Amino acid sequence: MQYISPEQLDSEKGKNRANQFTKLGSRLLLQTYVDGVSTLSVYYYRQWERLSDFNESNWLLEDYPNIYKYATLLEAVTYIKDDEEIQKWSSMLAEVLQKAKDAAVVENTPQLTKLTRTRS
Repeated sequence: MQYISPEQLDSEKGKNRANQFTKLGSRLLLQTYVDGVSTLSVYYYRQWERLSDFNESNWLLEDYPNIYKYATLLEAVTYIKDDEEIQKWSSMLAEVLQKAKDAAVVENTPQLTKLTRTRS
């Protein structure tokens, strides 16, 4: 698919252009041919929200605070070279990372959605 600006999407409507998309706020708008038989798969990866003085939280910190905690503790014990604690926090971090990955697979498994064509 080809990215076009939101303004181009508006101007391209009705010209039967296929395989185009744009981003409008938090929405993806697709302009493509829908024949009722073909399957369209869209994979979208959002850019990471960095923490700062102005952005004190993100989805990972809210949903999985232990990832930050265990990763920080693992870095600390690695610095002081405590092998026993490295193993402990490494194992705990791996466990919570796996839980987050498992939850993401379930959450991001697409549901069957029927696409309909709209004309303006």
